Amino acid sequence: MPRIEPQDASLKDLSGLHLWHAPMSSCSKRVRIVIAEIGHEFESHLINLV
Repeated sequence: MPRIEPQDASLKDLSGLHLWHAPMSSCSKRVRIVIAEIGHEFESHLINLV
């Protein structure tokens, strides 16, 4: 997978897997399930879609 360099300087200090998601989104629920099934840890960043 290609690496994309962030444009925002605050993102450059992040490491590991980060997931920006909406708690009630069915798509993000599926992603969280897969991440849990494969045993990866991730940092959760909640977003408000309303």
